[in-house]
Amino acid sequence: MARAAVLVWLVSMTLVSTHLAQGLGVNWGSMASHPLPPSKVVAMLKENGFTKVKLFDAEPSTMDALAGSGLEVMVGIPNDKLEKLAKDYGSAKDWVKENVTSYLYDGGVSIRYVAVGNEPFLTSYNGSYVKTTYPAMKNIQKALYEHSKDIGTKIKVTTPFNADVYESKSDKPSGASFRKDIRQTMVQILGFLKQEKSPFLVNIYPFLSLALNPDFPKEFAFFDGGGRSVQDNNIQYHNVFDANMDTCHYALKKEGFEDLEIVIGEVGWPTDGDASGNVRLAKKFYDGLFKKLAKGDGTPLRKGKVEVYLFGLFDEDQKSVAPGDFERHWGIFRHDGQPKFPMDLSGKGQNQMLKPVKGGGNDGEAMIEVSAGDVAALSLSAGLLLAMTFFTLM
Repeated sequence: MARAAVLVWLVSMTLVSTHLAQGLGVNWGSMASHPLPPSKVVAMLKENGFTKVKLFDAEPSTMDALAGSGLEVMVGIPNDKLEKLAKDYGSAKDWVKENVTSYLYDGGVSIRYVAVGNEPFLTSYNGSYVKTTYPAMKNIQKALYEHSKDIGTKIKVTTPFNADVYESKSDKPSGASFRKDIRQTMVQILGFLKQEKSPFLVNIYPFLSLALNPDFPKEFAFFDGGGRSVQDNNIQYHNVFDANMDTCHYALKKEGFEDLEIVIGEVGWPTDGDASGNVRLAKKFYDGLFKKLAKGDGTPLRKGKVEVYLFGLFDEDQKSVAPGDFERHWGIFRHDGQPKFPMDLSGKGQNQMLKPVKGGGNDGEAMIEVSAGDVAALSLSAGLLLAMTFFTLM
């Protein structure tokens, strides 16, 4: 019976993947003091047309709510579990059994990815996870294959990286390379991703390029053009999103992995906590992003549709504000499930409010008004700062 149920799940995953491959995803975090009922959140996601959701863990109540929803799911493994999973294969087997295969019953959860860690190579972590991320990835993948070859093939193991894993000394995408201190490990991981046909996940934040660099040209953070551009050989870049993504492309190409698919694990714009964090600019950014995604023309260096996960779903009042007060205001919805501003997820010019979480708050309230707060002194490491601002226009 169990084998039959898994076969049904595998067939459904094949059908779902072809239909939802280019659908829009969103990050669903859990660092809120008053989380909304997962079942109501799932209903809201479906009502608004989201087809994919990225989690930072595999909390049982959330997974139970996702069962039978048809939403494609990326489950996450927190960084503090990497050492144990890397050193003890038995722990990796137990984690896979508890958080993945136990949900693969008929009508269960459509798990597509396992994200091992989250931005584990941030320079601010001082190398804490450099030696454990790759072994943990291998053990999780091995445990999936041990359950069944089909599941090990269908569910892709990857790791979401921050854009600080690569850099460009020339401030141009074509000058990109992976950081010297992690290059050897990155090449091992890239080889693993290629072998397993898994994507390379990277988080790109144009907001941080603007917020952390007072000399950064404002319009370059958006998609409207009109500002100064970056000329790189025969390519002209009009926004930092394309420039950053192509920097990633060049870094991969330099190591011989130019064919790896790149998935944007996080991209978004906060609505408070910084002079540039407000509803007006957030709407401007998302409007441009959705129009770009709707065109499906990729970047100047690599054409084609891009898989994207927005960051994030809700404001989270328990997030650290060490990087800045804006950290608690990334949500496209308020903490109570109310949308903050009109959004057109299709990119076709349909300027309308998203459907709220029913029963989550003041259902009749259309929009919030926010004013930009004073930005606190930012304490990101020099490496992260460089990653967010390395496009200094000459």
